[in-house]
Amino acid sequence: MMLLGLVLHSAIFTTTYAPIDNAAQEQVLYLIYDFIHTFRMPAFFLISGFFAAVLFEKYGAAGLISNRLKRILLPLLIFWPVVTLMFQLVFEFQKNGSVQPVAQEYAEFYHLWFLSYLIYLNFFMIVIAKSIKPIFTKEIKLLKSKLIQLIFFALLVLGLAIIPNTLDEDGAIKIASQITPDIYMLGFYLIFFGFGWLCFYNSTLISNFTQFWYLFLVVGLIGYFGHLATSEQLDFDYRLVYFGAAISLSLAFLGLAMRLITSHSAIVSYFAQSSYWIYIVHLPIVLLALALLDNFQLSLLARFALVLIFTVVATTASYHLVVRAKPIGRLLGEPVLK
Repeated sequence: MMLLGLVLHSAIFTTTYAPIDNAAQEQVLYLIYDFIHTFRMPAFFLISGFFAAVLFEKYGAAGLISNRLKRILLPLLIFWPVVTLMFQLVFEFQKNGSVQPVAQEYAEFYHLWFLSYLIYLNFFMIVIAKSIKPIFTKEIKLLKSKLIQLIFFALLVLGLAIIPNTLDEDGAIKIASQITPDIYMLGFYLIFFGFGWLCFYNSTLISNFTQFWYLFLVVGLIGYFGHLATSEQLDFDYRLVYFGAAISLSLAFLGLAMRLITSHSAIVSYFAQSSYWIYIVHLPIVLLALALLDNFQLSLLARFALVLIFTVVATTASYHLVVRAKPIGRLLGEPVLK
């Protein structure tokens, strides 16, 4: 999900900063961005909730808090100023070019906002788990029933739909990058985080969306195309359809990944370990790539492809040279290589 951020940001910033020479290609890039945006962060927070429960079960509340402070809060405090400086260097490099900062009315964490939300969500779930132990620290036998699972899924969608102010004007999930957390978005992502937490204690949920990933994919695609057709309405029915798509697509791609990745792969392992660093530094690299291509006459799709390739190569190289098996890698949770 982190690596998909490179695709998403390369697409949307290409349309933002590149000269628009083809409306159809601009629409293609927006659809790439919009489709990934629908499920990427919901799936990410679902996975995060699952592994938070793993740490809670193994080390208790104190161990979970200690781990999250070292692996999430400390990297945020260290790399947020570094990334901000990188942005300013790119903007200075492109002083008279098209890649210019967007006017802002608030301080923000940029693309690192999710780290601050993870801190809040971990603390909230510790309080919830300790307060409602029978639900969040043990298997719920009722969830073994397919009918109860359907009802549970419907309640999740309903819970998401009743939270106000979680959509932007285009009917997509709102981006909450401000330093001050958005209380509505915290509640929104807490549902996904809590769902992931429950999945750890209720393995039948995981086995079912792994087994029936294709059904979730069909439901998700139907909901997504419904969002494209009616995004200007933003009524309650629309919210039900769109958030149903967000959950369904999250489960579909996670289930498919678990079916495909059934044994150790050196490549998968490498990018799993590098994805944290790659995501942290990638956005200034995306803007740098756009700045370097500013004076070239390229189609939008060609520009997008070159920006994405440049970003993947540059961030992966920086990981291999600066981070892998180095102190920064250990800070980001990379296992010690022997």
